[in-house]
Amino acid sequence: MEKIRVAMCDDLKEFCIYYESIISKQPDMEFIGMVHNTPSCKNLVKTQKPDILLLDIQMETIDAGIKLLPIIAEESPETKTITLTIHEDDDYIFDALALGAVDFLLKTFPDEQIIKVIRDVYHNTNPLRPELSQKLFKACNLVKKQQASLLYIVNTFTKLSNTEYDILHDICNDYSYKEIAEKRFVEEITVRAHVSRILKKFGFNNMKKLVKELKSMKVFDLLK
Repeated sequence: MEKIRVAMCDDLKEFCIYYESIISKQPDMEFIGMVHNTPSCKNLVKTQKPDILLLDIQMETIDAGIKLLPIIAEESPETKTITLTIHEDDDYIFDALALGAVDFLLKTFPDEQIIKVIRDVYHNTNPLRPELSQKLFKACNLVKKQQASLLYIVNTFTKLSNTEYDILHDICNDYSYKEIAEKRFVEEITVRAHVSRILKKFGFNNMKKLVKELKSMKVFDLLK
């Protein structure tokens, strides 16, 4: 019987030894190696080309494992990576899935679930587990809200006059109202009147909040 060749990369040696012990007991699995940092992981994947790689997300840095995923895919396209994490952090898990991880395991999962996930991933039968489906649902909703918000913001820009656009652009580039007034050869009260109209069009009551929103969406980069 062809065995599932499993390798592991985690900076905690004791944790790797524990996983080796439960995997080696499985008649259909073979534990082929453990490493504890990203350079060693690159070499392990390149030379051993495991069927399954159990990869810790947090090693030398908080996202070292995530940054390693594209390299693993390049070195061994057939290797299926399952990320390991202590905390159920949606952002890190989805970053990993977006970069090629097939599934994830919480380090608190019981032995039976660990083995089941490895088998399911290897045989391409891994169902959408409840905890993963909930995360996908949350992510889809977040993307939908972000898209709707961006569409609203961009649409509002079309309602700005040239002067209002230029003033808002300057504010987002950290010019003060006084500096903008001097730049435009007008009184500061005139700039503030434009600001009031800008806020009204966007439906905001605070310029700092509007600027924060525009910067997070990188709207001016989109409008270049």
